[in-house]
Amino acid sequence: MIPKRTFITGMGVVSCHGIGNAAFRQGLSERKRGVREMAAPAGPAGGGMVAAISEFKYQDVLGQKGLRSFDRLTLELMTSLDLLFADAGYISDAAKTSASEARTEIIVGTLGPMKSIFDFEMEVVKDHEYVSPALFPNTVYCAAASYGAIRKAIRGGCITLSNGETSSLDAVGMGAGHIVSGAAVRSICGGAEELSDIYSGAAAKISGANGGKLPILGEGAVLFSLESDGESGRELAEVVGFSGVFSPVLREGYAENLERLEARGQFHPHRITDVFPGRESERFEHLPLAASVRTHRLYRRFGFLNSLTGSMAIAVAIADDAVPVGALILINNFSAAGCCSSLVLRKIRPMR
Repeated sequence: MIPKRTFITGMGVVSCHGIGNAAFRQGLSERKRGVREMAAPAGPAGGGMVAAISEFKYQDVLGQKGLRSFDRLTLELMTSLDLLFADAGYISDAAKTSASEARTEIIVGTLGPMKSIFDFEMEVVKDHEYVSPALFPNTVYCAAASYGAIRKAIRGGCITLSNGETSSLDAVGMGAGHIVSGAAVRSICGGAEELSDIYSGAAAKISGANGGKLPILGEGAVLFSLESDGESGRELAEVVGFSGVFSPVLREGYAENLERLEARGQFHPHRITDVFPGRESERFEHLPLAASVRTHRLYRRFGFLNSLTGSMAIAVAIADDAVPVGALILINNFSAAGCCSSLVLRKIRPMR
C-alpha cells in the first residue's frame, strides 16, 4: 500500500500587508515591512511600534450581517476562512455538502481571546448583575474555530490548540497526520493572533521579567486546506513530514525532530534548502544541514507573531518568490513551555 501524501491546496491570509492573498504576495514582492506606530487599543498602552493589520475592513470579505458580537480574533479567523474557501473553490452551503465533506475538519492554533476574557471580567467586577451575555461566548478558547465551523458548515472535528508559539505549526502537523491516517479527507488548519493592549501588556511584563525590551508585536490569521489528492492541479506545496517533542533545550529538540523525520525515511537533512527559524536569534550550526541553506526570518517584516509564527512561515514559503519552486523547507517553532516542533515542506508551484 502506497502511503498517503498530504498537499496544501489553498490558503487564506490576513496579515499586516492587508486582507487577502494578493495583498500578502504584493507585500512580499515589494519587501514591505508591516511595522508602524499604533496606539491602544490595537497596540501597546500609550502607543508603540506594532505590525498590525493594515485597515482591517473585514466587512469587505464577510459582509455586514451578524458580525456585531464577534471579537477581533474571531473576525480575523473568519476572514481568513472565507478567503481560503474562495481560493480553494470550496462550497459552504450545508445543503450541498457531500458525504466526503462531512469529514472536513478545522484545527486552529492561537494564544486565545485574551482581550475578550479581560473585558468580560471587568464587566463582572463593575456590576455582576448586569453583564451582557453576548460578551461571554468570545471568552471561550475554541470560540473562533467554532464560529468558523458553523459559518462554513464544517461537520468534522473542530479543534483549538494553545501550545504557545508552536500552536499553528502543530495545527498543520496534526491536520497532515489526520489526512494520512484517514481520520479526515480535508483539513482546514492554521492559526490566528490578535493585537490588543492586553496582549501587549502581558508581553511587556514577560519581557521586563526577562530583562529584555518589548518585542514588536504582530497579528493576523492564516488558514490552509490540506488534502491527499495530488492530482487536482491546485497543489501549492507538499507537507513532507512533521515532528514535535518536548525539550527545554532548543538545539536538542530540533536535533531530535530531524532524527525522527530522517528515521521515517521522509527526507535527509542535507537536502534542506531553506529554513524558517522560530526565533530571530536562532542558529543552526548544531544541525546536519548543508552550508548553502537559505535562512528566512519573519520578525522584521511581521513582528513577533507568537502562535501564528509557524503558519505565517508556511504562507511566506509558498507565496514568496525568494523561495524557489522545488525547495525543501524546514520550519521550526519553539515555545517557552518547551514544545519544539519542526515541519518539512516541499514547494510545488508559486501562488497564483
